[in-house]
Amino acid sequence: MILFGTFVWVRHTASVTITEEISNGIVSLQNPLESLSETPTPKEIKLAIVYLSGNNDWDNKQFIEFYNIVNCESGFRYSAYNKKDTDGLPAIGLMQFKKATFDHYAKKYGVENPDIWNVRQQLEVAARMINDGQIKQWGCFSGKTLF
Repeated sequence: MILFGTFVWVRHTASVTITEEISNGIVSLQNPLESLSETPTPKEIKLAIVYLSGNNDWDNKQFIEFYNIVNCESGFRYSAYNKKDTDGLPAIGLMQFKKATFDHYAKKYGVENPDIWNVRQQLEVAARMINDGQIKQWGCFSGKTLF
């Protein structure tokens, strides 16, 4: 069980069901990535992260690292844009990808019609990168949990 303020999320690694418990009721979702809007709220993004962690069979440490990276890089804002990152290049979107990095990994992972502004694609590419041991690609990764 993972606690976030007023929300409690239960991850089920054996299924795609994710339950969000709110003080006034329970909502069950099947694959929140499928229902991500083009302008997702931070809550929708957090649910997608929980789904990805269960779908990739991550342990809690991997989940927390991914969650912390998204929080640090963009504050869960899908439209985050840094016109001049530390290397002088723009960093774009939720995961703050550089265009060349996103394009390279999207192609590697067979993403059709890659779009750096597509939140679902950013999350899925980032999850695959983490599975492939590329978590250190993000400057926010420190190797220790932040909460």
